[in-house]
Amino acid sequence: MELTIGRESSTAQSIGGRLHIVSSSRRSYYIGVEGSVPKTVSRQHCKIVVADDGGTMTIINLKPANLTFVNGIQIVSKTVTAGDEIELGSGRYRLDLKAVLDTVAGEMVRTYDISHLRPVWERYQKERTDIQIRQNKSSAIQSITGVLSMASILCGFIPGIPVAPRVILYVTAFILVVAFFVYRLRHAGEYVLQMNELEERFHREYVCPNPDCRRFLGNIPYDDLVRQSKSCYVCRCQYIDSQSRNR
Repeated sequence: MELTIGRESSTAQSIGGRLHIVSSSRRSYYIGVEGSVPKTVSRQHCKIVVADDGGTMTIINLKPANLTFVNGIQIVSKTVTAGDEIELGSGRYRLDLKAVLDTVAGEMVRTYDISHLRPVWERYQKERTDIQIRQNKSSAIQSITGVLSMASILCGFIPGIPVAPRVILYVTAFILVVAFFVYRLRHAGEYVLQMNELEERFHREYVCPNPDCRRFLGNIPYDDLVRQSKSCYVCRCQYIDSQSRNR
């Protein structure tokens, strides 16, 4: 967004002299009372360029005859913050940058690149799938172990089997049952902990990139976030994917 700053011109109905702001959309805003801005400030004195993310601002002196100062030093172009002291003209008119930004706040929509969230989403989906696959394999092993233990017990009741083999079958069944219980107990907790850790990390990383917001974006697939959501419903910032635009 670009803001052109200057002194309001006079008309037949008004003496002018207020601070005049023209936005990129050609909308005009005024700050102060008539005659509050000295004539040493030209009608198009300087320009303030606000980055899409709202985090970087650059002030540019528009004409060699104009004078623009930042923290007491005359500049042609300089990166500034709302806390810097900006003065215009030889009369050193104090420009309240915060007041200027507040005045045009309705037009300013922060835009953030969310391409860094794609690998976060893809990693989450892959690790979640891997955990589920391991859980399914564990369940399959448990089922096989259960079948083998039951088969050993049943074989022990078959008539004609000598005592020694029968004892071996019972012992085998008992070992399988114990092994089945221990395996299930161990891995059930393991998968729960892995899933909890995965979810916690995902909640920390898959968030709105606006540092003033940082809300969790939920389980919205990344592609849907880019194509459909396109903005945060809390802070209203806009989302772009710089990587897809460069492809």
